[in-house]
Order: sequence, then structure tokens, then C-alpha cells
Amino acid sequence: MTLLLFGVFCWAKCSSAQDITPEFIKTRPPLSPELTFELKKYEHFELAVGEVTEVKISSSNDIGYGITRDEVKDAIEQGFLKPGYKFPKRMTKAEADHWFKEITLPTYRAIVLETVKVPLTLEQETALTFFAQNRGSGSLKKLVTGKDRLNSGNYQSVVKLMPRYYNTNNKGLRLRCEFQIYVFLGEQITPKS
Repeated sequence: MTLLLFGVFCWAKCSSAQDITPEFIKTRPPLSPELTFELKKYEHFELAVGEVTEVKISSSNDIGYGITRDEVKDAIEQGFLKPGYKFPKRMTKAEADHWFKEITLPTYRAIVLETVKVPLTLEQETALTFFAQNRGSGSLKKLVTGKDRLNSGNYQSVVKLMPRYYNTNNKGLRLRCEFQIYVFLGEQITPKS
């Protein structure tokens, strides 16, 4: 009940985009370290568990825990990076962990709070932050906006529609989607591999 009440308070307080600032995001309750570690494992397992200590930009043009040029653009727009930031070509595990905590999660959390117009529990906010980080802010808007979607009060629509954004034969993406749905529903389990 406390989380829902906090969600109602937060929704009323941050219903306008100008209220969602890096300073405001820092006042939010922290996302669960256990859940964020699970997400990091979906992004780059070897880096998350410490099997590698440095990564280079990949063939898919991402680095660290799935950092892309689009994420850098989103982070600049949200005020978490300064304009003109150069996309890194290599990154240590410590740098990737710092980036994920201080740039990735706050950037996509701000986007969720700007986009979603209904109260959220911390678990729902977390799941949608993970979704936006992986699928992008455009997909988040499509997921929550429209007739009979989350922003019209239909919370079950997220559970029903989220798998459409992971329409793939890729087992890792399918498991990630299941994980995000479990988190959204407030489940304290992770999907089996």
C-alpha cells in the first residue's frame, strides 16, 4: 500500500515535464539493486558478473550495458549528460557500472515519469524503465498511450502488449520481456532460463 500511495503522490507532483529534472530523479526511492543486477546481466552477462573487466564498442554499436548513441542523445535531452558528449569507444567495468547507475537508469526513469500519466508502484516504474532502456522512448510511448492502454488506466495492457515489442525468436529477449512483466506485476521471482 505504501508504494501505491507514493506512486499517487509522485504522479500528482510530476505530471508536467518541467518537473522531471535530474535533481528530482535523485529524490526518488532507489530501484532495487537485485533487479538492476538482473537487467545488467541481460545487457552484458560477462561484464555484469565480472568475467570481463573492459569492453570495446560492439558490432551493433553499443558498449557497456547496452549504451547506444540513442541513449546518449536521450541522456543529453533529459539533462544527465552535457551537449557535445562523445560516445565512448571503450569502457571498464567500473565505468560501465557507474554509467548504468548514474546515466542509464535515471535517464529512462525520467522518460517513464514524463510519459506515463497514471500512478505507478515502484515495481511498475522499474519495469517500464527497463523496457524504455531496451526498446526506446518511442516504444514506451506506443506501449502506454492510446485507447485502452496504461495512460487510460488499463494496467493489464502492459502485460498483454509488452511481448509484442520483443517479437523475436531470440531466447534472451524473450526472457528479458518475461522478467520485465514479472517486475511490473510485483513478482519477486525471475524467469527460468
